[in-house]
Amino acid sequence: MADKKITQLGDGGVPQAADEFVVARAGDNFRLDWASLQAAAAGPTGATGATGGTGPTGAGSTGATGPTGPTGDQGTAGAVGSTGPTGATGDQGTASSVAGPTGPTGATGETGPQGTAGVAASTGATGPTGETGVQGTAGVAGATGPTGATSTVAGPTGATGPTGATSTVAGPTGPSGDQGTQGIQGTAGATGPTGPTGATSTVPGATGPTGPTGATSTVAGPTGPTGATSTVAGPTGATGPTGASGDQGTAGVQGTAGVAGATGPTGPTGAQGTASTVPGPTGPTGPTGATSTVAGPTGPTGFTGPTSTVAGPTGPTGPTGATSTVAGPTGSTGPTGPTGATGATGAAIADFYTTFNSGLAAPPADQTYRYNNNTPASVGTIWVDETDNHGVDQQTFLATIKAGDLLHFTKETDHSIYHIYKVTNRVDSGDYQTFSVTWVSGNASNFTTGDAVLMDVMLLGPTGPTGPTGGTGPTGPTGATSTVAGPTGPTGPTGAGATGPTGPTGAANERVVQLKIMDDATSLTTGDGKLIFCVSDDLNGLNLIDADAFVTTVATGATLITVQIRNATDTTDMLSTRITIDASEFTSYTAATQPVIDTTKDDVVTGDLIAVDVDAIGNTTPGKGLGVILTFG
Repeated sequence: MADKKITQLGDGGVPQAADEFVVARAGDNFRLDWASLQAAAAGPTGATGATGGTGPTGAGSTGATGPTGPTGDQGTAGAVGSTGPTGATGDQGTASSVAGPTGPTGATGETGPQGTAGVAASTGATGPTGETGVQGTAGVAGATGPTGATSTVAGPTGATGPTGATSTVAGPTGPSGDQGTQGIQGTAGATGPTGPTGATSTVPGATGPTGPTGATSTVAGPTGPTGATSTVAGPTGATGPTGASGDQGTAGVQGTAGVAGATGPTGPTGAQGTASTVPGPTGPTGPTGATSTVAGPTGPTGFTGPTSTVAGPTGPTGPTGATSTVAGPTGSTGPTGPTGATGATGAAIADFYTTFNSGLAAPPADQTYRYNNNTPASVGTIWVDETDNHGVDQQTFLATIKAGDLLHFTKETDHSIYHIYKVTNRVDSGDYQTFSVTWVSGNASNFTTGDAVLMDVMLLGPTGPTGPTGGTGPTGPTGATSTVAGPTGPTGPTGAGATGPTGPTGAANERVVQLKIMDDATSLTTGDGKLIFCVSDDLNGLNLIDADAFVTTVATGATLITVQIRNATDTTDMLSTRITIDASEFTSYTAATQPVIDTTKDDVVTGDLIAVDVDAIGNTTPGKGLGVILTFG
């Protein structure tokens, strides 16, 4: 059978069971007959398309009425078409003396979609009831034919047509027409023949109502083409869950602490000097050695010393041995042991900040020091300018250094480079000090010009006088007579001599922590926690006893540089009066207002976090290269 297009359907536009249709998709053709289309669903029903507009009214004359065709099979009920608009009322004709024949009743139009509610108007005149037509199968809506010319003879009234299905949507009320004049009742005319079907309209008619949904298809329909990309953004999705917390950041780098000088080797015992009239400071007590788990051998009995004029303390009584059945000989009195050696001299530590200069001759430049040899182990003379890196004159301090003291030089930015020298002589050379030294230990690498260097000074106190020799202890009691000689007991310990007077307390065990807050090229900004460091074990239990600050580029303006030291662990400020650096000054040492430490909040323990807060900077030039110097003791 030949393929047909929709416009080639026969029988008034109603598809027949034998009709076939060709469906084209992406170059493939599918042949379906009408019966198959009725038996199988074509997938889900698509959305109803918009109703097309009514085509224009044709201008052809009404053809003669054709013969009535045979009654068709009962079709499925079609949707009620929309009510056509009410025509305008014609002019009242002159009264006729002869009644014209009644014309045939026109077919009932399809009920249209529910329109928007109009303004209420008066009820129009009731139209004539149409003749009941045979219910045909629902066909595809054809195009509206042209309206014939108005007849000048009234046709006979047709038979009443069947009542249409009840509409579920109320149509709008049309406007009321003017009341026409009552005409004379005419005689009934004969029914005219049905006119021929008009020519096919070239203007598409209105879209018919959507047909009933077919049975569910057992074959999946072809996938439709992908829709065009939307130009309207979709709704924003719900906020996702909060991500897991990030790992704890690493703790900030501990600020550089001053390096303690290495203990020098013990020198040979010198000749006994003349007795000093001023007692030297008592050195720190050395750590107690671990208790031995093995008894040492008994030393031989020494010679009897000269009789003491001062009685030594009585030694403890030994435990009583088992009763002997044989009398042992009475032992002789043991000799007094020798006097113990004088303890090592204690040391006090002080710090001096300076800068290395590679010149090999005096005098050193301001705030610098020099060696007389580029090989550290071969240095024999050191020249030190009396002004330190902070611009402070340290002549008084440097003048206290004497022969026997140790000078420990350490590079501030690399503690692995250090040199230790023992002073053999010091000469005050005016603006600088000249030290004759011998090499003790250190790194073979020398410093370079401009290196910031910390000079630790270990000031050795004078040796205290030797205490007097203790007297001989009394003879112990004679043991009971034994019949069997018992073993000879070990010699009792030598009694200690009288304790000499306690010497004065040595210098405090101070620790200096110097921190660089900003590099020398970065301008200062205000803010809390510009640097935070952790208190180490060697500062545990100490108190903050001094706080100072410096810059490498001075600030200008009316506002002073102001710094607070804060214990972040205890959330307390450690200074009741903050550190200030005056305008055009490099350090706080010369500030008009010196910092004051709050003695109720000055203590620190291991693990405390100490923060440096910058509260104010120069308001014209802020300053650069901020550092702080904290002393704990």
